[in-house]
Amino acid sequence: MNEYLITVIPTGVRPSALGWSNGVEEPAVRLLRQVAVLISLAALLSPVALAQELPEGWRRPTRSETSSEWRKKSPTRFLVVRGDFDGDGKQDLAELLVNESGHQCALFVRLSGTHSNRQKPIWQADSDGPGRFGISIVLPGKHDTYCSSDPSSCDPQTPATVYLKHHGILFISYGQASSLAFWDKRAEKFQWVPMSD
Repeated sequence: MNEYLITVIPTGVRPSALGWSNGVEEPAVRLLRQVAVLISLAALLSPVALAQELPEGWRRPTRSETSSEWRKKSPTRFLVVRGDFDGDGKQDLAELLVNESGHQCALFVRLSGTHSNRQKPIWQADSDGPGRFGISIVLPGKHDTYCSSDPSSCDPQTPATVYLKHHGILFISYGQASSLAFWDKRAEKFQWVPMSD
């Protein structure tokens, strides 16, 4: 019997980002890649998941509850505001919610830092849905309050001007009045000042 030395040249082997490969992955490598993708997705979606958690007994307003013409001027229908309210460099969330019966409306704020307490509203009223109530963002800077134009109608302790270092929340009662809610770092709570009457 004659023995011959046969050399096999692999075909279909091409360079890839991971080195030479014929398209067959080892099971351990595939598992590691899947775990990395899942961790990346979890990191990306965690702010979305936090935004989805609602206080017990509360829900987001329905489209029919927010169908007023003036709401069409805002992509969030004046129901959601995102900004850094407490100055920790992280984005916070303010949202108008309706209780399950639909007869109360409240403003909840979720601070992303150590002051996070969304279980209690910072404002609440008996109302059929959000009705005429809305919110929008207020940028840092100097803001004249209602008291700057009519000091006689304000409490003497209410400032005529507010200097915001961080974002604030403009609370609107459409066609009636507006107020500014801003985080007071010393008191560790939101303070309110009237903006219009």
